[in-house]
Amino acid sequence: MGRDLDIPVLSSWQDDCHWPADAASALSLADFRQIRALIPENVLLLASPVRNWLAEIDPVEQDFVKASVPQRQAEFATGRMLAALALGRFGRRIQPIGQGAVKEPVWPEGISGSITHTR
Repeated sequence: MGRDLDIPVLSSWQDDCHWPADAASALSLADFRQIRALIPENVLLLASPVRNWLAEIDPVEQDFVKASVPQRQAEFATGRMLAALALGRFGRRIQPIGQGAVKEPVWPEGISGSITHTR
């Protein structure tokens, strides 16, 4: 998975979020800043518009959505790109996030998280 990609991201761990003006999203920068004020310092919240990052995620993760429609693939890949970014920010090795019996993300030991999207 490439790390030098231009991922528009809002992070609860920084004040200067990279959020280009053309980044279409249901969540505005102002909304995000209000949400961020409610989050404890030891919690990381990342948000990004959906983009098709499928070619950039690990092949193991690509297999989870290979039969899905392109919109679902884009939503899934964006979530996995942000998950990889979060692992890196925690100083963890970036690795594929597994998938459980009901398609929930299976995080590396010592990490818990959630991946969600909106349309």
